[in-house]
Amino acid sequence: LTMSLGVNGEVNLIWNDYEGYQVSSYLIYRGNSTSNMNMIGTTAGNNSSYTDLTPPTGFLQYQIRAFSQNCASIPNAFSLPDTLESNIIDHTNTGTNTLTVSISSQNPTCPTCNDGYAVATASSGTNPYTYMWSNGVSGSFNFNIGIGTYTVFVSDAVGDVAAATVTLSASSTSISGCTDPLATNYDALATIDDGTCTYSAVCLGSPITGLGVTNVIHDRVTLTFDNMNTYDASGAQVCRVDQLRIKYREVGTSSWSQKNMAAPTGYDPTTGICNSTQNTDKLVLGLSGSTTYEWEMRVWYCATGATAWVVGPDFTTADNCPDVGNLAVTSGSSTQATFTWDDSNGAYSFVRLQARVDTTGAAFFNIGGVGVNYGTFTKNK
Repeated sequence: LTMSLGVNGEVNLIWNDYEGYQVSSYLIYRGNSTSNMNMIGTTAGNNSSYTDLTPPTGFLQYQIRAFSQNCASIPNAFSLPDTLESNIIDHTNTGTNTLTVSISSQNPTCPTCNDGYAVATASSGTNPYTYMWSNGVSGSFNFNIGIGTYTVFVSDAVGDVAAATVTLSASSTSISGCTDPLATNYDALATIDDGTCTYSAVCLGSPITGLGVTNVIHDRVTLTFDNMNTYDASGAQVCRVDQLRIKYREVGTSSWSQKNMAAPTGYDPTTGICNSTQNTDKLVLGLSGSTTYEWEMRVWYCATGATAWVVGPDFTTADNCPDVGNLAVTSGSSTQATFTWDDSNGAYSFVRLQARVDTTGAAFFNIGGVGVNYGTFTKNK
């Protein structure tokens, strides 16, 4: 059993649950000696605290007694007492509390600033003093705080308690408003941004930007570009991409090939359904080696439709990789053939062999599965 004092002299009793059997209720006793204890209240058996709101002045003693339930007897078991008593604690209630506390403070310089402070000073009590603020700060100094109400609780060496409250407000010289010049409600006189800025929600349908080329080899390339979906400051989408289209061709030719992303277009202004394509690159396969290509790109927006074509940078594919050297085949029987080759034309990753019966319309089949890794230069079939 322990105790603490409230701001107005209340006695707060706190104890540990009695472990071992169920407690029906706790009986609260108070007196001026161990032989003169009177029950002043009860609390349920699942509680572990009680507050004496109006303790008399003078020397006091407190004790808690756990009242047991009437349980069915257990053969050969020890008998439980009707009550189990806690330790006794002493408290002298002088009835007078001269402890006081005052607060000096400074307001923050703006509604969202945290440069205000509050300092508490206790007096007329018994040192040392203990300070605790309502925002969780301990000690007399409460720095780097914003607008709001703050209460400090002070206790002294003899258990007296006092409290004081202060309210901090923003400096009267600050002006709240939208400080972003790009916003539709920009306030040139505002010194503090209050988060109310609004922005145009109209999609301008800009042509695609950021066209580039990467990972060029003899038969493929990756074309890159910017994500043209745009959003306002609140995160709401303004421009929504429906479809992207790339067209490409060998320089000097007239026929275009094309690749579409999120085709077909399909924006329904009633339901708002749209592809909202997020692509920022496209792999193009089946190119010819040692060839220069030109390409262009355009974007369809859900709300504004197609833009003009934008020209991307030309690119030239690498030379075609050479075949393996000295490919040959020998046969040791009517159902077996041995294929050999070498790396005289350079190193490679793997070899894939195919064969077919030498008749019109016959289909090729693989020899050696998906391939024979570099370093092995023969395969039997």
